[in-house]
Amino acid sequence: MSKRISLWDNCKFLLMMLVVIGHYCQFYYVSGSFQKLFLFIYSFHMPAFFYISGLFSKEKKDLRNALLYLTYGLTTKLFINIYWSLLHQPVSWKIYIEGGLPWFMYALAAFSVIGYVFRRLDLKIVLSVSIVLACIVGYFHWNTDFLVSSRIIVYLPFYLLGMMTSKDLWTRIHQKASYRSIGTVMIVVWLAMCFAFYDKIKILLPLFTGRNSYYDALGIYGGPARALCYLLTSVIIIAFILAVPGSTLPLCTLYGRRTLQVYFWHFVLLKPLSVYHINSFLCEGSRIGKCIWLLTGIISVFLFSTKPFKVPLYYIKQAFENRKQKVHGSYVEQKEKNSL
Repeated sequence: MSKRISLWDNCKFLLMMLVVIGHYCQFYYVSGSFQKLFLFIYSFHMPAFFYISGLFSKEKKDLRNALLYLTYGLTTKLFINIYWSLLHQPVSWKIYIEGGLPWFMYALAAFSVIGYVFRRLDLKIVLSVSIVLACIVGYFHWNTDFLVSSRIIVYLPFYLLGMMTSKDLWTRIHQKASYRSIGTVMIVVWLAMCFAFYDKIKILLPLFTGRNSYYDALGIYGGPARALCYLLTSVIIIAFILAVPGSTLPLCTLYGRRTLQVYFWHFVLLKPLSVYHINSFLCEGSRIGKCIWLLTGIISVFLFSTKPFKVPLYYIKQAFENRKQKVHGSYVEQKEKNSL
């Protein structure tokens, strides 16, 4: 097993923090400040996750990871539907239509398969084709949640970019303090632009989400607009990684290993707070209330990163690893017998 690098655990923790904050913003989207923060977050957080996943995909030698993520997704859907039913919320049992939380796990499963299938091909060509496909597919109007197809197609280039990148390159770059300062400045500038020029930039939001076909206002310029978003998002991802500390941080580095369990559990708190209108109670006309609302989301990230919430994903992973070791042991034993 390769040694963990604090930089990537820190990145994953902060990205999961942004995922949760983004969802808390989404559950009181009438707030102008939340809309601007939402735009900033969605401009890069999921592509960054997929980029990092691609970066580490080279360590996966088979398709077991795809099956693991698929199991995660199905488990999440089952849990959410049961929980939603207890809250008297509408649910959907359609496996092939997914717009809720499980989409992320399904996308990771798909990328694991794609990465494995194309690993021996020229990834530059595969990346170029994936970008062209993503720019074209937005012109067609269909149920984009079908098999999570739109998000898979739109976010695939970032996973492929991760596959093409060397972790050693990032290690060398991150050692230069000047680069880290530049990354921090770039992130702050982009955040300021999302707030100051929101009315002009918000037109790009449906393209950032990866879930939408091009809207009529874009017309024939949808493809070029998506290409522009790819460039902008790539720059922001680079700036983000540069800005993140590479040293071990208290809790953050440790909890960066547990981001999927946070993803699995965070709606357990968020959903009832919305169902019982706690979000409206706190946020309506109150800046302090809005801060408390976002702080609730931040605290939930730390809460759901603790050991008790490893259930069930950790034990599903353990079952997969035990099965892998058992199969490998049987293979080695059979090989030794055949050699006698």
